[in-house]
Amino acid sequence: MDSSKKVVALGFVVVAALATLTTLVAASNCEKAGSMYQQVRRSDLPLEKKLSLLRSILEACPEHVEARTLLAEQLTTSPDFEKASLVQQNKMLDEAAHHLEKAAQYDNKNASIYWRLAKVYYSQGRHEKAAECYQRILELNPSDAAAKKALKKLHALAPQNEGNKKTAEVIIKNCEAASHKNEIRLMGIANFTAPKHRERFNNITFDEWKYDIKKENEQQLSEIGSALRDLQSKGLTFFIEGHTDNRGDKDRNQVLSENRAKAIKEYLVNKFNVDPSKIQTQGFGFSRPLLPNDSPEHMAKNRRVEVLFIEPSGNKP
Repeated sequence: MDSSKKVVALGFVVVAALATLTTLVAASNCEKAGSMYQQVRRSDLPLEKKLSLLRSILEACPEHVEARTLLAEQLTTSPDFEKASLVQQNKMLDEAAHHLEKAAQYDNKNASIYWRLAKVYYSQGRHEKAAECYQRILELNPSDAAAKKALKKLHALAPQNEGNKKTAEVIIKNCEAASHKNEIRLMGIANFTAPKHRERFNNITFDEWKYDIKKENEQQLSEIGSALRDLQSKGLTFFIEGHTDNRGDKDRNQVLSENRAKAIKEYLVNKFNVDPSKIQTQGFGFSRPLLPNDSPEHMAKNRRVEVLFIEPSGNKP
């Protein structure tokens, strides 16, 4: 064998050895992570300490599905979650969704992961994504009656004619008729103090990379302003969410979504004398799309705002 072939052969040996070493190190890390997980699962540690340890486990062994599901569960069902503001709850829900999505990638035949993920999506108002989870559960177990019931409930909740203008009367009626806590209970979500009602306004559109209020949005905003002015007198507060499509980088879209929510708040406060202390805002960037960002039409629908109506006894943002 000439020298060049020997070098190539040696290179293959080195690469194979490194791959084997990497596999052994990963296996060792996961073995240690598994031992740590058992300790965390059995312990009665404070929540923050438990979350910190679970995150450390996942740094050592990203494919540890049980640690991901336990972390998501701890984030969303603890008393700390109950006491948190809506802004804090949203951050906890986002982290829970991330870990459950990863868990589903590692174990896509585990129905319990999809159950948990559906509940988190529902809590975020992402009904379409929750429905996908229930459909996946039914693919795994076509006779699952609970999944069928949950999916039927979601379909019944689907808003009709979202693109049409919603009058103040309709918004108020929807809000007064809503029993979001009962919906949450029916979906099997425990320990989540939900807003009373959520309204989507897909007919309030934004140009790409803009957060200006467009002339064609003013009629719908007028109806929203009238509704909020009436409902604030009944003790309700409001939470405006801003969203974007997935063009561009994460940080830029995050700021853009925050500015969209703030622009809507400013308009409602200035034009309709809605008490600014009654309205909180939050942006979600492109983290919560309604639809896949696979066409201009879908992207336009993802560039949206949603309004949450919060009962006096509910969480304060």
